[in-house]
Amino acid sequence: MTYRSPDIQVFASTGTWTKPDGAVAVEAFLVGPGGGGGAGAREPSGTASCGGGGGGAGGVTRVMVAASSLTSTVAVTVGTGGAGAAAQTTDGTAGAAGSNGSGATTFGGYFSAGRGVGGGGGGAAVAGSAGSASTGGTSATGAGAASSATGAAGSNGSSGAISGGGSGGGVTTAPAANSGGAGGSVGTQVITAGTAGTAGGNGGSPTAPANARFGAGGGGGAGATAAAAGTGGTGSTPGGGGGGGGASLNTYASGAGGAGGDGLAVITTYF
Repeated sequence: MTYRSPDIQVFASTGTWTKPDGAVAVEAFLVGPGGGGGAGAREPSGTASCGGGGGGAGGVTRVMVAASSLTSTVAVTVGTGGAGAAAQTTDGTAGAAGSNGSGATTFGGYFSAGRGVGGGGGGAAVAGSAGSASTGGTSATGAGAASSATGAAGSNGSSGAISGGGSGGGVTTAPAANSGGAGGSVGTQVITAGTAGTAGGNGGSPTAPANARFGAGGGGGAGATAAAAGTGGTGSTPGGGGGGGGASLNTYASGAGGAGGDGLAVITTYF
């Protein structure tokens, strides 16, 4: 009996899968796109100016089926990460919400992995809401973190097979600026989650190998009182949620949210 190595087709963007001759079983590994982080608020001194919420992670679906149950070609759609919300440049204005991931990642009409939800924008004593993780996949993924309603430090994104973004730091009524939260980490994978922004700094973007199949969340940007606030880090591909932007005081720009990571499809055929 001659051993034949599996056929692996990787889709970082939309394309078409072709079933190899002699296929016996097919494994579909799908990751949906992550949501973008919300922007921080830009409010007057003496008001709690709140950071943006972190974006939620995309879904994960992993399933194996008999090759005979599939058509000879299958359309593969790969979702793109949601955009982070833009920084606020107008005094006394709440930050906008980040965008949801753009579409699910699908393997024809057979299987799908949903998109993560964008984090909410921070306001005046109003927290930026957490972007929820996609539901319905075969593995649990992480939500983004909500920011503080008092202008305190941001919180870390939730961890999972794919992880959510950290929230942005705020500015208290004192006023005192605070750090963002770190992005959610990913299990035993060699992926470093986005670090939290400190002292008005930007949230970090995760680092991962080029062939990584799991994504971590971006870190939240830090709040600032006498400078522009920090931006949220970008969630890693595939599927990581973007970090929320930090809050600022009037005269200075708030922090923009980070983008969510794109989706991914890996189709492996066994003979």
